[in-house]
Amino acid sequence: MKLNIIPDEVNLLLIEDDKQVASVIAEQLNSTRHTKFNITTKTTLKEGLEHLDEECALEENCDVDVILLDLVLPNSHGVDTFLQIQKNTLNIPIVIISAHEDIACKCVGLGAQDYLVKPDIPPALLVRSVNYAIKRNDLESRMRNVIMSSSLGYHMYELKDGELYFTGYNPASNKILKVDNSKYIGKKIQDAFPTINNEVIESYMKAIKGEPWLNQIVSYEDAHIKSSSFEVSAYRTAENQLTVTFEDITEKIKIEEKLKDTLNEYKNLVEVTGASIFGMDFVKQKFTYVNDVMCRTLGYSREELLNMWPTDYLTPRSTREFNLRIEALKRGDYIHNNVEYECIRKDGQRIWVLVTTSYPDIHQPIITANAVAIDITEKKVAEEIIKQRELDAYKLLEGKIQTWKHEINQQEIEREENLQMIDAEILSLNDSNKIEVK
Repeated sequence: MKLNIIPDEVNLLLIEDDKQVASVIAEQLNSTRHTKFNITTKTTLKEGLEHLDEECALEENCDVDVILLDLVLPNSHGVDTFLQIQKNTLNIPIVIISAHEDIACKCVGLGAQDYLVKPDIPPALLVRSVNYAIKRNDLESRMRNVIMSSSLGYHMYELKDGELYFTGYNPASNKILKVDNSKYIGKKIQDAFPTINNEVIESYMKAIKGEPWLNQIVSYEDAHIKSSSFEVSAYRTAENQLTVTFEDITEKIKIEEKLKDTLNEYKNLVEVTGASIFGMDFVKQKFTYVNDVMCRTLGYSREELLNMWPTDYLTPRSTREFNLRIEALKRGDYIHNNVEYECIRKDGQRIWVLVTTSYPDIHQPIITANAVAIDITEKKVAEEIIKQRELDAYKLLEGKIQTWKHEINQQEIEREENLQMIDAEILSLNDSNKIEVK
């Protein structure tokens, strides 16, 4: 059946022992132009129950859309008539027709959709009451299906004489609490859950009066329910009706606490590692994160650094190197993750850092990056000293080589001079020998 506000066709079961009243009701219903009513009339409670057994053996194939029920029938009177029909209706909406308004009101409080006071029932009111009962029941059925299939726990309460009484639950409640909630039906909330906090009950009382209590963390434990933490919401669903939803978040809290501890450990590690750690946003050209070590290394506050960019403190030469690397990244060229930069601290002192950068995906446009920088100023100074010493040693060696060359040249000159002297003496001796021979 198509369930609009005004249905096209309605299968109606009328349980009324007064044939004249039944005839008037049937005539009024059949006079409407918008809905076709297929009316089945039964005069006793037994006949009505037998018809329900035949037509509604399977809930999904029930051919009864609504029941009009007189409370005074042969062998059945008052509220008990309604309760026996309700027990066998499989969620079919029931509209009470009775001359006793007070008893009819009690039936509405027990689950009837509406009531009409006979004998003088206006036709328009009758049709509207039936149609609205069907629609409200359809909406309530949909809501029941949602509740029954929900992974959240649902508890229902009713306010009677200033006390909350447990009236219902869904299957998830049993699973979450690991107890059979059916044993709490009809009990006061304090008897069903003896260790419940008074502040929680007070919040429930406010909720049933129209002040929702949402997403609150509540701890609970008793002799039957293991200690757990729940996220609880409470809200009014009807007059004096309260629905409470809850979810066990014990494990979630443990995971969050573990994550918090892990984050604290990571933070401590970041701060004591001795290295500057920072994140960069290449679009905004700002740091997204800097640790305390970086602040101490460069001499700037965290607030100052978060509004800066590396080019704000790099030397001109290192700035050129930084910009060249950025351009290479934009082109998709390969660049080494490690690079040395010379920085100017806030106090003007120059330092050297070795930066290792991690990029999310070099095959995609570079938007962000994380980096670690180590102060290598002492290393650079040591390297300069070594270079200077090597240069000094080279110059000293070069000087000695020049000295050695000079000494060797002098020795060569002296040797040549000595050889020349020897040659002169030999020539002189030869000349003397020639004279003596003559």
